[in-house]
Amino acid sequence: IVLMKREQRLENFQIALGDCNPEALAIFESQLRYITRNRLFTYLLSDLHQDPALSARLENYDLVLTTDTHRGELLRLCPAIGDRLMDVVISPSQQTVMDLAVVPKSAKIAILYQSERFLAIVKRRLASFQLQADQAVARREAEVGDLVAFLDGRDLLVLPRESDFDSQADAIPVLRRFQDRGGRVLRLDYQIERNSLARVEERVSEILDRNFF
Repeated sequence: IVLMKREQRLENFQIALGDCNPEALAIFESQLRYITRNRLFTYLLSDLHQDPALSARLENYDLVLTTDTHRGELLRLCPAIGDRLMDVVISPSQQTVMDLAVVPKSAKIAILYQSERFLAIVKRRLASFQLQADQAVARREAEVGDLVAFLDGRDLLVLPRESDFDSQADAIPVLRRFQDRGGRVLRLDYQIERNSLARVEERVSEILDRNFF
């Protein structure tokens, strides 16, 4: 009976995810979905700042997750979540590191993004590999306009991991021609580090055990 109750509690276990950019929230969702069976709720920090009632809603969740960068910011927005707030560390996936390592230093880069915060992260990461981040052209996915002109003279297109831009009907033929002439499409894939994921699982288990054992 206790195990059944624990299983039922897990089905109703709710986690809030808070961060400054939608790209990071998409990463959180994709990696944590299996834990809570669709009981994940995402919040942009800009929305929480603008709406005190929205930030107060965080008190209703069993666990609130953010990156280590924004822990203090979330606590100031909603002090009541102190014992339920947990920060995780995100870093580029091994595949992304390998992909960036083989990009020629002279490559001319185009970047598609959803938020300015994520664009800044991408540029810092490119610069850490001595790539020409400052000379990259960048546009929001929704505002790319003439894709042919955007990619003209470029060797590398960087997309967020969760982007579906390259599967859009009008983009497919353009990207195919881009790759046929030697261009590369790279998804910048950030992930919650394995140790952080393990800590999240342990915290969920602790909360459940505290209620039923």
